Amino acid sequence: MEGDFNSMKVIGICGSSGSGKTEALRILGSDGMPVLNCDEVSRQVMQPGSACCRELCEAFGKDILLTDGTLDRKKLFELTFHDSEKHRALGHITHFYILRAIDAWLDAHRAASAVVIEAPLLFESGLNKRCDGIILITADRTGKIARLAARDGLSADDAALRLSRQLDDTYLASRCDFVVENNGSLEQFAEKLREAVGKLLASPEGEK
Repeated sequence: MEGDFNSMKVIGICGSSGSGKTEALRILGSDGMPVLNCDEVSRQVMQPGSACCRELCEAFGKDILLTDGTLDRKKLFELTFHDSEKHRALGHITHFYILRAIDAWLDAHRAASAVVIEAPLLFESGLNKRCDGIILITADRTGKIARLAARDGLSADDAALRLSRQLDDTYLASRCDFVVENNGSLEQFAEKLREAVGKLLASPEGEK
């Protein structure tokens, strides 16, 4: 893990869109663990007038801003989603500012014994290098598409296309310490999640 956060363990939660990562964060937060949602960090670093927002305007034009100066996320999504080069440029810009904000959050919580970070692009952004252990949340594809479409107002086809742009579960599972399936009840999901976290916290550093 990059940086020195004393004996604090950093647990990463990853998985494709619609798998249940936010619910996992809610469960662990209710258990008293400090938790960080990287989608919220993303929104914070893209506030009007921020360095990230200015750099995005330089890369994609001021048309990505709404009249009040806030980022038009839908327009930015439409500009970059079907263009792989623009999609990479977007990630390059945003990941820099997001990782910087995450490092500041980790530094502020260095007194904690363990913290949890949830990120949809944990490996793509390089955030995995800051984690001592990583849990993959998985769900069946039909359920993911339905949740993603309902959450973001997408058609089923657009939701499926977004999932196709993300690392698949088979690849992610090979790089994670534990895999937790989210295909049953909330109680079953919470039980399996807490079991995985408990094992990570009990293992000596470097023994996953």
